[in-house]
Amino acid sequence: MRLSELKNLPAEQPEARLRFRLPNGEFTPAHVHITEVARVDKRFMDCGGTLRMESYCRLQTWDANDGEHRLTAGKCCA
Repeated sequence: MRLSELKNLPAEQPEARLRFRLPNGEFTPAHVHITEVARVDKRFMDCGGTLRMESYCRLQTWDANDGEHRLTAGKCCA
């Protein structure tokens, strides 16, 4: 999937609920809050002296004690 396609999905289904798969394979609770979205750029030199660069997106969530909160695609990307 291209980033442009991903960006269009919330507009097509604004009431869809968002769930995120964690590294252990489980999903975040439906009432999770997104507290931060960050682009992380890393420039480094490996053991062979080659300069390298990588970028990734970090999404920080918070499992609040708020069982009635639901994150929808439209709310997330508003």
